[in-house]
Amino acid sequence: MAKKTILRHFGKVVNGRRIYYNDTLHTESLHDLEGQEFVETIKLKHVKVSTDAHGYYRGGILGECMEYEMFRGWEREEIHQHFARLFLKYKFTVKYIQTNGETSYAESERIQSTAELSSKEMFEFCEKCIHWCAEQGIIIKSPEQYLLGKYKTQTVQL
Repeated sequence: MAKKTILRHFGKVVNGRRIYYNDTLHTESLHDLEGQEFVETIKLKHVKVSTDAHGYYRGGILGECMEYEMFRGWEREEIHQHFARLFLKYKFTVKYIQTNGETSYAESERIQSTAELSSKEMFEFCEKCIHWCAEQGIIIKSPEQYLLGKYKTQTVQL
């Protein structure tokens, strides 16, 4: 089996042109591929959600919910599943080709994981959770108002 070559070069688009962060490496890669065919795919860079953002959601939002009667007896993960069903569920159509060659379609649904979210999507998800909580009379504080211990990055000045 032939070895698959996957090259990743990062950069940004400025005035309609690709500007590579490491232009020398990009040029070397093109030199190494001389005479070969390639496929170029450009996708937006996924900004990973910070551990502090996950911490605010898990420790702040879910932790606060656990203090209210509405969620009395619920585990943290059960509250998370509740919010995920409310705000991370989406529907999609699945195409099936039957043995007789006919095509049929079926609706399906999936709940997106918070690990799949970009920073912007995680922020929007948290905002929806906070808004829903406010409608139920649950007050969620800002991230700065929580001492999240194991959920928050601690910085120490020496």
